[in-house]
This record gives sequence, structure tokens and C-alpha cells, in this order.
Amino acid sequence: MNKLSQEPSLYLRQHQNNPVNWLTLRDNPFELAKSEHKPVFISIGYSSCHWCHVMSRETFDNEQVANILNNDFISVKVDREEYPDIDKKYQFYIQLLGKNGGWPLSVFTDDDGIPFFAGTYFPPNESYGIPGFIDILNQISNFYKNDKGKLKGVKEGYFNILIEQKKIDNFETLNIKAFAEGIDKLLDMANGGLKGTTKFPNIPTIIALTKENFYHNKKTQDFLNLTASKLCTSGIFDHINGGFFRYCIDESWFVPHFEKMLYDNALNVSFLSKMYELTNNKTYLHTAEMTLDFLMDDFFTEHGFISSMNAESEDFEGNSSEGFYYKINENDLKILDESELIFISEKIYLKNNVINIQTNDYKDILKTHTILTKLNKTKKAPDKDYKIIISWNSLLVIAMLDYFGVSADDFYFNAALNLFGKLKQHFDGANLFRIRYNDTLFEHSCLEDYSYLLAATQKVFEITKDVKLKAFAKQLIEAANKLFFKDGLLYFDKNHSVFDTFDEAIYSAFGLYVINTVYFSKFIDLNVDIKTLKLIAFDRFNKFPLAHPTLLNLQNY
Repeated sequence: MNKLSQEPSLYLRQHQNNPVNWLTLRDNPFELAKSEHKPVFISIGYSSCHWCHVMSRETFDNEQVANILNNDFISVKVDREEYPDIDKKYQFYIQLLGKNGGWPLSVFTDDDGIPFFAGTYFPPNESYGIPGFIDILNQISNFYKNDKGKLKGVKEGYFNILIEQKKIDNFETLNIKAFAEGIDKLLDMANGGLKGTTKFPNIPTIIALTKENFYHNKKTQDFLNLTASKLCTSGIFDHINGGFFRYCIDESWFVPHFEKMLYDNALNVSFLSKMYELTNNKTYLHTAEMTLDFLMDDFFTEHGFISSMNAESEDFEGNSSEGFYYKINENDLKILDESELIFISEKIYLKNNVINIQTNDYKDILKTHTILTKLNKTKKAPDKDYKIIISWNSLLVIAMLDYFGVSADDFYFNAALNLFGKLKQHFDGANLFRIRYNDTLFEHSCLEDYSYLLAATQKVFEITKDVKLKAFAKQLIEAANKLFFKDGLLYFDKNHSVFDTFDEAIYSAFGLYVINTVYFSKFIDLNVDIKTLKLIAFDRFNKFPLAHPTLLNLQNY
């Protein structure tokens, strides 16, 4: 029986009508797997993920797939926004297999949750070179039942890698040169962003390049200006409604993947605010303001800002279509008067019906956006996920204060303090739960939640000099230390099973915790082993410099 209909998570409820007997992590699926001697299938995603919806419609609604899952597996649905620790654990595993991670994430584990196979999207039957899920299920069921020796070997190999990952060597400084040499090879000087066939903003990495010891380099300046300009003019930005999409599916930034996430928008505002400070380019400030205005209009609630807006929306026939709300054709432009149409035709071009602006002139961009706001009035907007995620809201506090710092706009200064006040109320001095659903709290948390709220605290303290925040920071730091520090390591989860220090699309929780703990140690007597934290930080940065740009901030202390 599918148990998702009463879940607060929109993502889980989106799968309530699948014929699969989905359980949640709170339903003790591993105990059930032990009693029934079955492997566990874990499907991880989030509500605004397009390919999660595709796999739901094509694969999980398929009766043959459902029958195999229900008979031979214990099936678990996980909202990655509720459980980022579970997601990180299994994303790490799929990368160990030499595959690209992503969502939906499809993982098979034993009855202890130890993974032995993983992939992402699977159609029910083989298609476009992607194996069929039906065949995979039959093979895995047979393997789990009949090849216990090989299964044991796979698990032992996984455990050995985890042990190796936790080894910490002694380094006394950060190898900045290794980062500088490595990052130089990754800069896409033709298109902006980092090299690759898709384009993510990669804010933790590119914002590190705005630091003084990198920005003095003309190549770096040119790269950052090109990247900032692409964010402001390309298809990754919604030129009609404001706000950023998550990434573009092409190296030229023409066509986006259409979901809008709170964390992306917050991080992009911080980057563009910094770039305006460095260059005085008004387009950067305008785009940051347009993004914040979009969030105030579309993501604001009395408890905080919601997490996301779906990639899909209904077309005029009532069918779900990726990006329909944002795509424009020539007929859509006919509502403009002749002078507007002439002006627009010279300033934009459509790639796959997505608007890109083909000018960097600030006044032209401003006028173009003013005209484009007249479009999309007859389309149904995409659905939203109304969960309030404390860590992502903390990023928005920082972004609004970054914008205030270069604009002197008191509205966003006050909005930031108001939001920060709401977030503080979620911490009782010991526990900080990561999600609010209306009037209820989802009682789960990770290092990310403490670290991001701590970073917001540092930002507010830096601007307001409110001495009361030192006591609040001390409580946050020591509570996180008590929960996540064990045997000389700082873990991402309370079970001390996920040791993750890497920056990704968002800042490393480990990195932010170390940086801000060291910062506050200048003002506060902390019951924290700072020497060991720095030792871990030096080790991780020097072994994987390009994966830890946030830790570059340690050179300031």
C-alpha cells in the first residue's frame, strides 16, 4: 500500500498515486527488509525536478514495474530537501561507480542501507541507450538472492573507501597555488562559467575568484565579467518574471532547465552584488534587484521563503509541459505595440523559444525587461513547493544584506533582519529543525542547517555589531559541535555516517562551519576543538583544492 498521501512533503505526495507500495524513512523500511529478506530500493528526488516527474509517469506508474517492486523489494521515497544527508550518502556512492549523480537518484541497498547499485533516471524499457528498469529490477533481485559472496565483496569495497576517505594528514597551510593553477584550466573564457557541456553558476567557486588575491589578474576579471553578463542576459535568467533557473543544458547558456530554486537565486544575488561592487556595472545590480523582487512576489510567506517553483506547468490543453510558462513564440509577442515590437526584435533572440538578450547596454536591458513584463499574462504559473528550508533562507538573509551593502536599499536591509529574526526562532539553544511546513516543524536536521544559520548570524553581526549575536553564535556553534563532531571528524549527519566537506552548487556546510567558528573565536570563548577543525580543513583543501573554494576564506584568519 502506498503510504505517501498524508505526507507534508509535496514531492512525496506527487507519488501517492503510483501503484508502487512506497514507504518513507519513518516507516522503518530496513527493519521490514530484514524480516522479509528483501533488498531496498530508494528513490530520491524533489518536487520541482522535471526528470523525477518523467520517471514517475513513465516508470513508477507502470503496472509491471510496480508488481516487481512490490513483490521483490522494499521501496522507499525520499525528498532530498528533507534528508540532504541521505542524498549525500548515496550521491557519493553513485560517483564511486564512475557515474554522474543527479535526480531522480535510484539506489539499491541491503537491509542495513548499504548500497550495492545505483543510477538515476530509468525508463521502464530500454530507450535511447538507457537500460530498462524492468530488466534492472529482475537482474538485481536475482543477484541479491543468489550471489551473496559477490554482494559481500561489493559492500566491503564500499566500506574500505569510506575508511580511506576519513584519513586526515597533517598540513599547516592551504596550498593556494594548487587551487589557482587548477581553476585556471577550468575557466571557460569563450562562454563564461566553468568548462562543460552544461552551465551551472557554480557560485562557491566563482565568488572565490572575486577575492583580492585572484581578482587582480586580468584574465580572472574578464572571466568574471563574462560570467556575470551571461547570468544577466542569457536564458538562465527569466527576463519576463525575474529570477534564475537552476542551470542551462548547453554550454552557451541559451536553454535552461526550468526549475527555480531559492538557494540558486540567493547565491546569484550575492555574486552579482559583489560584481557590482567591483565593477559598478548597473546591469549586475539591476538583475540582483529584479531577482529579489521576484522572490518577494512569488516565494514570500509569513514564515519565510518557500523552496522552489516547478519546471513543469500546464499548457493551454491542460497537459504538463516543461518550461511552457516561460517559453515565448512570435504570436506571444503580438500583444506588444509596434514600437515595443521593433525595439524588442533588436534586443532579444529566441533559442528553443527561450528569451536571451543580445545587448549588454544597461538602459536597453532595463527597457527590454520593462516591455517583457507584459507577456505571460494568460498562462498558468508552475506549482510551488511551500516548504520553508532554514538553511536556504539563511542564504537569502546573506544575499539581501550583500545587496544592501552595495545599493543602500533599506527595504532589503529590513527584510533581511526580519527574516533572520524568524529563522532564529527555530533554534531552541540545542536543536534546529531544518524545515517548516506551515505551522509544524519537520524534526530532522543536518550540519547544513546550523552552518548556514551561523553564516547568516556572522553576516548580520558584521553589519549591525549587535553584541547579543555573539551569545547566539556561541550556542549554535557548540550545539553543532555536540551533534556532529565525533572521533576527530565533523560529520554532516547526526548518525556520523556522512563525512562530506565538498562545495557543490551551494557552500560546503563543513566549510562554512569552520570559517565562521574561527571567525567568532576571536570574540567568544568557545568549547570547540578549533585546532582539529583547521587540521581537517587543511587536509581536505590540500587534497582536493578545487572542491573546497569556501575554505579559501581560512587565509583571512
